[in-house]
Amino acid sequence: MRKGFFPLIVAVIALLCLASCNKVPRHYQMVQNMSDGKQIVDTFDAENDTVALNMYLDRMSNIIIQNMNKNDSTAAKIESMYVLSPEGDTLNTNPELMDAIERQLN
Repeated sequence: MRKGFFPLIVAVIALLCLASCNKVPRHYQMVQNMSDGKQIVDTFDAENDTVALNMYLDRMSNIIIQNMNKNDSTAAKIESMYVLSPEGDTLNTNPELMDAIERQLN
């Protein structure tokens, strides 16, 4: 009877490890509202909300830096940017999540 438990325990542990390794990335959206009324939506994948918010902040920084060099006054300007979780939550307005990101940066 004791010999029967060991293979069962090993099989359960193997299945748990296999299930935890097969995490599917979640789909997030970065939305840019432009001054001309257009809305640009960029979809990206991330493991969780914290990773998605970090990716959003990196992209937002790059976009701001790129737009600083543009002197074309007729081009549409970005009025607002935000990131949406798969559940539809706006991540960059979540104070707890923003605090967690800020602590990571310090």
